[in-house]
Amino acid sequence: MSADPRIAAAERALAEHGVRGASVEVEGHEREIAALRVPDAEWERMMGPDGVRIAGAVKAAGFRYVALDLADPEKDRLTQRRGETERTTGTRLP
Repeated sequence: MSADPRIAAAERALAEHGVRGASVEVEGHEREIAALRVPDAEWERMMGPDGVRIAGAVKAAGFRYVALDLADPEKDRLTQRRGETERTTGTRLP
């Protein structure tokens, strides 16, 4: 559970709009950006009129901006694991 209640509120807003499997991260030096990671199947919807409504609901959770995070969460986990392995073993992985 996150210490920032806005994350839970934003994730509830996404679920209420039928966006399942999404996550929210707080970004920006002033912590005013909700970075949304949504399943691939939701991208087209997020770019249309539904996305405008969904962004409004996320902003109502206390964010000034809403952004779609383009990062691939699985790739991020692999990169993070690779970095941890390199730091702990000194072995550089491909």
